[in-house]
Amino acid sequence: MSAAAPARVLLLDVDGVIVHPDPAHREAFETVLRSRWGMDGAHFQEQFFRANGEVLLCGRAHVRDLLPAFLAASGVALGDDPAAVVEDFLHDWFIGRLPQTDDAVLQRVAGLRRRGIPVHLATNQDSMRAEQLWQATGLARHFDHMHVSARLGVAKPDAAFYGAAEAATVELCGALGPSDILFLDDKPENVEAARRHGWRAALYERIGDLDRALAEHGLAG
Repeated sequence: MSAAAPARVLLLDVDGVIVHPDPAHREAFETVLRSRWGMDGAHFQEQFFRANGEVLLCGRAHVRDLLPAFLAASGVALGDDPAAVVEDFLHDWFIGRLPQTDDAVLQRVAGLRRRGIPVHLATNQDSMRAEQLWQATGLARHFDHMHVSARLGVAKPDAAFYGAAEAATVELCGALGPSDILFLDDKPENVEAARRHGWRAALYERIGDLDRALAEHGLAG
């Protein structure tokens, strides 16, 4: 259904919309995990991320706080300088996390920003990866702001995430209401939560979904 007035701000999820895993980087990291750290990728995902996901995504701990215990429990010798071992592991992991950006989406974003339409990111990330995405991956060059779960203290699809992201958007962009925000995410539960909050929202699976949403909500170029 066409909106009565154009949306005023576009918010996009990151993983699955803006960036996608780079198979070459992931394979290189898993090789290093096995050869240098004595573990496989499944162990790392299960014992570190799934065990600590909520704590990390909601900003209640930093990756550096949790890695020493995980590495020790995984049989990694920390020696006399655990911090140095952690930094070595983070270096290897950082390379393994470098993603590929979606040029087609970034082209649409650039067009919107040239027309004065703010485009923000709204994403569940731990604080370390958020910094990597914003700086090393270069998203800071393409977007006006990034709303990060670790900084907001709550993750999608919790209703409080949308409230906090909206409040920050108002602070940055001036007075607007929930229906002034258009949001795309690749997870249906996050889209539904955004709609319950009053945002315009659409599921993203391919670039055509973004084009269709922009057209439906008055933002097509």
